[in-house]
Amino acid sequence: MLKEKPWQLHLVLRLIAGLCACVSLSFIIVRGYSSARGANADDRVSVLLALTGTLTAHGVGLLLINVFLKQHGMSWSDAFGFQKSGVIRALLLGWFMAVLMLPVSWSLNLLSGRILEWFDGSAKIQSSIELLQQTQNVGQLAYFGLVAVVFAPIFEELVFRGILYTSIKRFYPRKAAIWASSILFAAIHWNAMTFVPLMVLAVVLCLLYETTGTIIAPIFAHACFNAANFFYVVVYKS
Repeated sequence: MLKEKPWQLHLVLRLIAGLCACVSLSFIIVRGYSSARGANADDRVSVLLALTGTLTAHGVGLLLINVFLKQHGMSWSDAFGFQKSGVIRALLLGWFMAVLMLPVSWSLNLLSGRILEWFDGSAKIQSSIELLQQTQNVGQLAYFGLVAVVFAPIFEELVFRGILYTSIKRFYPRKAAIWASSILFAAIHWNAMTFVPLMVLAVVLCLLYETTGTIIAPIFAHACFNAANFFYVVVYKS
């Protein structure tokens, strides 16, 4: 089971502010990538800009999390349950939940799209998916796959389940913490059509973290979920 974390509120808020600054800067850089791509820039320039954006958001973000842990006098293992025992069980549970959530998520995504179309015709796919569908270069596809399957799951799970969820749970009941952190997780993806599917996924990831006591389980589930969606988009596009 998940142990209570000693996160101090002012340090959590400081960390969130720093992460928001990193993500904002990354967004600016990625927008530059999109502009460069639209201007038929060299593929190497486009990938370099995208890589810089990723390192800004995820790389610097991980450094900020490391500082956050040192401020609390905790190791990564103590903070997120990176212990050796129970890893196989955590991986199996993560894989099982990812497989279980895929048809649920796809169905909710389709339903959300139809509802939005029925109301005002505003159903739009995520900009990242749209960019992936337009990408032809194998190197760029490999890069996007690496971000979706490795970087994003690790970073997002550490932030939303490892820190944000456990911080809210210190002051409010567990159910409230699950829903609050899950709503925030869905909201930061800035897409109406995927809001409900991502919120439900986030609830499952919180429960998975609670059940196993290690962040490895939701990270692996998130990675498997993203991998399936990535390959679906790539195969469907072609």
